[in-house]
Amino acid sequence: MPQQERLALARQQARRIWRLSLPYFQSEEKWRARGLLAGIVVLNLVGVWLLVQFNNWYGVFYDALQNKDQAVFWQQLGHFTLIAFGLIVAAVYRFYLTQLLEMRWRAWMTGSYLKRWTANHAFYRMELARYGQGDGSAPPDNPDQRIQEDLNLFTTYTVSLTMGAFKALVTL
Repeated sequence: MPQQERLALARQQARRIWRLSLPYFQSEEKWRARGLLAGIVVLNLVGVWLLVQFNNWYGVFYDALQNKDQAVFWQQLGHFTLIAFGLIVAAVYRFYLTQLLEMRWRAWMTGSYLKRWTANHAFYRMELARYGQGDGSAPPDNPDQRIQEDLNLFTTYTVSLTMGAFKALVTL
């Protein structure tokens, strides 16, 4: 597949994801959703900054070992403790906020899609259409659970891919 076709396909896919994602961030829960997303972004930035600090720490620490400078060695061990503690706290809160955003987003989308699915008795018409075909096929099993699972995958993958791309870009 040529490069231009791949780029066009990627743009089309990004537009689809945007169209599916945007309603939640414009819904009645928009401020909570935007706040959670902003918190995750800030914690990603803090995490990258701490990784840079950790990288700088390596140089000073190993120079102290090479020069057999005991005072700097102990000072750097204390500095390492602070950096490691900061990384752990940032990672835990980032994980918590990410899970919270995914759960709230998934619950909102599930409610929205189930409301649309049950509107105008779509589920009833779907069953009548399936049975009326005479091909002996059964109606779909548990469409509400299928909706829930698809939305679970969508929210999880969307958040993890966008935050992963953001973190990679900031790290670069």
